[in-house]
Amino acid sequence: MRPLSSGMTDRGRRRLKNEDSIGVFDDLGLYVVADGMGGHAAGEVASRTAIEAVRAGVKAVQAVSGSGKDAGRRLLEAVDFANKEVLKKALSDPLLKGMGTTIVAVLLEGDEGGEGGGVRSRSTGLAHVGDSRIYLFRNGELERLTRDHSLVEDMVAEGRITPAQARIHPFRNVVTRALGTKEEVRADISRLVPEPGDMLLLCSDGLTGMLEDVKIAEILAVSAGSPFVCADALVKAANEAGGDDNVSVVVLKF
Repeated sequence: MRPLSSGMTDRGRRRLKNEDSIGVFDDLGLYVVADGMGGHAAGEVASRTAIEAVRAGVKAVQAVSGSGKDAGRRLLEAVDFANKEVLKKALSDPLLKGMGTTIVAVLLEGDEGGEGGGVRSRSTGLAHVGDSRIYLFRNGELERLTRDHSLVEDMVAEGRITPAQARIHPFRNVVTRALGTKEEVRADISRLVPEPGDMLLLCSDGLTGMLEDVKIAEILAVSAGSPFVCADALVKAANEAGGDDNVSVVVLKF
């Protein structure tokens, strides 16, 4: 079962540049969203470096191991490689010092060389670092599959603030984990077996900071027939709600 896919990234209404990057690699069954940080052009460099490194890492692992490793293990190794690449680039140029990026990635595990040259999906590996997110939309219900690596998410888990308070907290953009900030950064890995009709949404916090989950679910429900229509509608809605940040989405429809 191969998904239809579409991705979109936008500067938003208040930022001067777009530091997000997306990767839609249907040939590899790989889909990625990265939200860079660091000032000057560093955030854009960090996110693009991470996307390219994850792609290269997945290709390298597949070339060596074939189907010997599941999608989650492949992603874990690819994200680890991406972290090293972002850190290496940051150390190579004083203007890039301190840059980093969040990342969410989906990798289909399936048979290569199906009709049209794509991947026939049996299961799906998920990886994330930071506060970008992956959602599952199934049977009209939206479920978040990732837990933010952020200060406010930790505060919510500890019962110190409510989810509603987290949305407006002054430290809501402080992440506790990001690629390129340490020599070792652990990605959270999980696995999903997609069902016909499922949709997966990968997004940066420029979407979730502007739209409540209920609004995201409404848009996915109305536009469920087309990943492109979904992606376009989500980005437009985030901008109409204020567009405070760069917004990036990748939508998969199984």
